[in-house]
Amino acid sequence: EIIIKNRADVTVTTSSSDASPAVFGTNGVSVRESSLNVTAAQDTAIYSGSNIDIKNSIVYAETAAEVGYPAINTEGLLTIDNSDVTAVTQNNSQAIYSMDDINLSDSVIDAANGTGEYAILSSNMFIANNCWITSTHGLVYDEIRYNWYELDGVAVIQYGKGIIFGDLVIDKDVELKAGEPFP
Repeated sequence: EIIIKNRADVTVTTSSSDASPAVFGTNGVSVRESSLNVTAAQDTAIYSGSNIDIKNSIVYAETAAEVGYPAINTEGLLTIDNSDVTAVTQNNSQAIYSMDDINLSDSVIDAANGTGEYAILSSNMFIANNCWITSTHGLVYDEIRYNWYELDGVAVIQYGKGIIFGDLVIDKDVELKAGEPFP
């Protein structure tokens, strides 16, 4: 298990010849009260064969791989709590993917990916409370609308348009630009 905690400031970058995840936690990845900046050239930025847990942290994860690798990818539960997370992929894959549940709370999530794919995808439940979720290219709203979800106080901004589910209460700085109504 990879554990990053106690206000650690960690930067990980892989080269173009490295075809493995930049942060690879076979038994889990935990980021608590820290900052993690990951750039992967040819694979997933942050991967876990178990769970990924991000709490009270700032995480930036980007993959420049030309084929389908999510920036954040877990075979287990993905939990993001009271954090700012940016996940960027240059390819037509999800920016954030979990084979299990995705549980987001009190966080700002920016998921940018290639067009035509879900920006955030869970193979199971998608649960979000008091979150601001944006996507510049991929689909977020459709993942929420068509899959199992529980939402309360969540803003989903996609292609510069948005919708709010429930009563949104968020204590982080966010920006909402004027745009057209959400579909």
